[in-house]
Amino acid sequence: MMSELPVRPGFNLDCNFREHTSAIRFVCCNAQGTCFYSCDDKTLRAWRPSASSSATCEVLHELVFPSYQSAFVTAMMSTPEPLSSLFVACLDSHLRIYSEKLRLRSCMPWANGQVRQLVYNGKRDQIITAGSSGVKSWYCELDYEACRSDVAMDLHSIPRTIDGEVVPWGFGKYQHARLQTSFHVPGARCINPRSFQKADGSPFKDGGLSSQNANIGSADWCERIVLHEGSQTLFAMFMGSIYGYDAGTGAMTVNFANLHPNQIITAMVYAPANDTMFTATLDQAITVWRISGNVPQKFRHLGKLIHHMVGDDPDQPRTLLTSTYDGMVTLWSADSLEPVHRMRLARVPHGLLRVGPDRVAVHLQTEVKVFTIQHLYDLLLECNSVPQALHRVNTGLILAEFADCSMRLLDVGSDRMDKSAAVTVPQLSTNNLLCSACSLTRRRLYALLSDGSLHVWQLHPDPGAAPTFLSAWTHLQREQCM
Repeated sequence: MMSELPVRPGFNLDCNFREHTSAIRFVCCNAQGTCFYSCDDKTLRAWRPSASSSATCEVLHELVFPSYQSAFVTAMMSTPEPLSSLFVACLDSHLRIYSEKLRLRSCMPWANGQVRQLVYNGKRDQIITAGSSGVKSWYCELDYEACRSDVAMDLHSIPRTIDGEVVPWGFGKYQHARLQTSFHVPGARCINPRSFQKADGSPFKDGGLSSQNANIGSADWCERIVLHEGSQTLFAMFMGSIYGYDAGTGAMTVNFANLHPNQIITAMVYAPANDTMFTATLDQAITVWRISGNVPQKFRHLGKLIHHMVGDDPDQPRTLLTSTYDGMVTLWSADSLEPVHRMRLARVPHGLLRVGPDRVAVHLQTEVKVFTIQHLYDLLLECNSVPQALHRVNTGLILAEFADCSMRLLDVGSDRMDKSAAVTVPQLSTNNLLCSACSLTRRRLYALLSDGSLHVWQLHPDPGAAPTFLSAWTHLQREQCM
């Protein structure tokens, strides 16, 4: 009889945060995944799963918005180290930067209308926003003169530095948000505030559609963006189209117009290594696209009635997490396009957040549930050839044979991403590999081929060093030696 697993495969509840009294609008976490931030109409809270008891949470800090103004925060995001800050776009046309303890570090006016989404580009130290004023990128202007002349500097205004240099967006109150680039999204309307200025104070000429007298509540804004940081490509989703831009210059590099006619794209995941793109719409399933020559070709559909979708890695996703209108949350493999785990919640999720490869946060109206994804197996190694056989050498060492007639000695206890302790090149023969053996005392690898010959390889004491080919024993030579 099989013993019961201590943690069942699939989604396992870590904690359930229920301290909000109104609907949760945004959820994010720090880079380490140890502290979560959730925001409703009136308050912003920092909390973490309790270490003393399971399924409970501990409130660390709380921030109440001025005069209990409803929906004071319009967008929110957290940034990784060394900045480790919380960026908040507010209704009063200010960008506020908070520390992890929710202490105000900076409050900068930026006349950016209603911001619906914030994205941080760490390679260029820029902030990209989408909302009523269009899609725009911003850089940080450091005011050294104000810092030198300030005689009443408080502790929270001390600049954050690395190797003697000030970290952009970490200069406390001595910094300003300046408009850098405007991304023109075809068909999208934007309301351009008149107070946009460059660093020298001159007005910025926006290439988007100006609509000063437009109704801000009924304008068709582009409010969904995705940054692929590896290629520095910014994707803007508007109606049923997706447009890609160079994050630095704003030049359009991808034009996928009318991917979903008469539909609204709600989410996308891009995997350039596989030339694959995933899109989700309000009324359909996930659509898988194969990109060939910068032209998307519809490949297949996944699931049904998908309204949220996130990948585990923004640059190279290996799994997709989706939720549907009936409360079903599904983890999909991005390679096989098959479901891996499923769970059904009592209510419809309002948002999904990936916290590393094996954790996810789901917010449902007034609560946030944090789950750990437990698999029946862990990926040991990704290879460019199909493994054919595995042989146990000793505790922690495995000898693997591959279809290209190569061999690998694997150290399963290693902390490295590549578990290979030794790798041979494919056997220089037209014959197939029948079996292999390893002698650690003699530091030898043996490969028996289909014609009866035996290849001998010398192992080296240096970890990761490639084995050296010693000799090839033919059938007659082997009989003479015996």
